Amino acid sequence: SERMGGEATLDQYPSEEMLRKVDEIIEKNKDRDFAYYYLSDEPECRGLSTVYFKHYYEYVAEKDPYHVVLISTRSADSSVNMADWFETHPYICPYNNEDGSRVYLRPLHTLGKYVDDIALMNRPDKCIGLIPTCYSSGGGVGGWDAPTFDEYILNVWAAMIHGGKSLWPYASHDLNDRPTLLEGTRYVFSSFEALEDIVLFGKRTTLYRTTEAEAVLYEHGDEKMFVLVKLMLFGFVMV
Repeated sequence: SERMGGEATLDQYPSEEMLRKVDEIIEKNKDRDFAYYYLSDEPECRGLSTVYFKHYYEYVAEKDPYHVVLISTRSADSSVNMADWFETHPYICPYNNEDGSRVYLRPLHTLGKYVDDIALMNRPDKCIGLIPTCYSSGGGVGGWDAPTFDEYILNVWAAMIHGGKSLWPYASHDLNDRPTLLEGTRYVFSSFEALEDIVLFGKRTTLYRTTEAEAVLYEHGDEKMFVLVKLMLFGFVMV
């Protein structure tokens, strides 16, 4: 349905054939313990219709109101009516330039924008999060590189301090061959597990924001957490 000219590219209601397939999936999994339905991957990158997937989302939500619907996207604002849960993926795609300098397809200071798309809507019925950059995917001068340990952590915090509430693991097979990726993944997920309450429920106040650094204060009950992300100079600090 997502091929060129397929029904998923058209502003129309899903066909009966497709809806019957959805019914089969819902029926097959009715006794399973699972977290969400994964509706679409990067719909904005493939010219898929927001109208079509809005109908799909509403159909699934009516048939099974007990499980949320998730998509991954770089355009969460335009997809807000297509899902409950949005994992943004503004991969930084690092590589070494011909002069030896380290550059990114997307500068670190732009990553928060993708989370802002939902966070600034004041929609408590929607969950926004991030897919960490934990793989390389071609392109660039000699291909994109995988991020270093510092780049991995910075990528995550640069986005999450804008109001991210979830992390979604998405890694290539060479994760186990690259200690920086393996340890970066382990560090990031263990960190957010430990900080879960304050990140999910804390009051978040932006204290400082430029293209070089951002500072955010989280407050939850008697707990306070100060996060400073240096977007140009590698490193971050939490107090």
